[in-house]
Amino acid sequence: MTDTVELAENSVPQLVRGVRVHFDKARDEWVLLAPERTLKLDGIAAEILKRVDGERSLGAMRRSTSCCRKAVQSPSTCARSASKL
Repeated sequence: MTDTVELAENSVPQLVRGVRVHFDKARDEWVLLAPERTLKLDGIAAEILKRVDGERSLGAMRRSTSCCRKAVQSPSTCARSASKL
């Protein structure tokens, strides 16, 4: 699947039921757990998805500088990644 959807600033993303972000101690990395699937997350994806709570808008998450600091990325890189994730 290669289709990309960009979300609006006021979109409030949430993970579907049964999907969660989890730190896998055995692999020493963040993963996205879904029924019968495990997806490895890079630094930016992990920091963004840890903030998806069904309450904050994409704009609020994009303005969060702590996300960029933890992923050691520039704010513009973080913002582009958040809108395309």
